[in-house]
Amino acid sequence: MTRVPTTDTEQKVLFAFAPAESQPDGIPTLVFLMTQKARDYMINGLSHDFDLTKIGIPLKVIIGPCHDHASGLAQLEKANGGPLARGFRDARGVSMEINPDAKPDQ
Repeated sequence: MTRVPTTDTEQKVLFAFAPAESQPDGIPTLVFLMTQKARDYMINGLSHDFDLTKIGIPLKVIIGPCHDHASGLAQLEKANGGPLARGFRDARGVSMEINPDAKPDQ
C-alpha cells in the first residue's frame, strides 16, 4: 500500500470518534465512512491513514485495498515482516460485529 496525500475532500475518508462517556455501554466508538471517490482512490494500491494520536487517542489506522482475502493476508504479512504470528493476532474466526446489547466485558 502506498500513501499519497490528496487535497480532494471527496477522496478522503470521513471519521467520527465518540468517547466512552458519550456511549451507553461505556465503550468508545470509532466510525469510518467512505465516499465512492474515497474507495476509487484506493484502486491502484493507495491507502488512507489516520494518526489519531493527534487528537489524544493512542491509535494509528491504515485502510487499504486488496483483491481478495488471500492477497490481503499476504499484504499484512509483508507489512509485518513475516508471518502474522509475530505481531498481529489472527482473529478471522472471531465475530467483530457490534452487539448493542452486550456488556463491556462481552
